[in-house]
Amino acid sequence: MIIRTALLKTRRSVEGCRHGQQTYMELSAAVLGAWLLWPAWAAVPVTMLALACVVTEQPRWRRLLATPGR
Repeated sequence: MIIRTALLKTRRSVEGCRHGQQTYMELSAAVLGAWLLWPAWAAVPVTMLALACVVTEQPRWRRLLATPGR
């Protein structure tokens, strides 16, 4: 419990622009890995979920980029 609390205290939030970049990087890695390692029938749903994530994250990314001081 003490270690977990210490880890939570050291975690920092990511700035707006970097949050979008980090999300794109993670989604790109997921899609690329799926296409390289899995058959197409399994990689297609991963790609569709990644695209859905990008579409649904757009309003949040706009708010993060518009927030002063970030």
